[in-house]
Amino acid sequence: MNPYSQPDDGWEDEPLLLLGESYQTSANVRGSPSQAVAVEDLVAHRVASIICAIPTTTFTCKIESVLGAFVVVEGEQAPTLTPLDANGHAVQPATS
Repeated sequence: MNPYSQPDDGWEDEPLLLLGESYQTSANVRGSPSQAVAVEDLVAHRVASIICAIPTTTFTCKIESVLGAFVVVEGEQAPTLTPLDANGHAVQPATS
């Protein structure tokens, strides 16, 4: 399987392909511990944007990479990701 082929229906019918998650703890400007999570993913062709939800906020990331690649860095835990099509509808896994 070549993850960079970016199929229309996704990888094994899933519109998101998780490549990895990274967790980092460092000191903030006050010297207190601060955490960040980076989520690296690819999306199927039919995904135009991603809703990223964490406990403190929700935001939308437009997919601009020709490979469908994106990285989200946010808060202390990985966000919940919801892929959207060009019309703003949630993209569900393809059914066989």
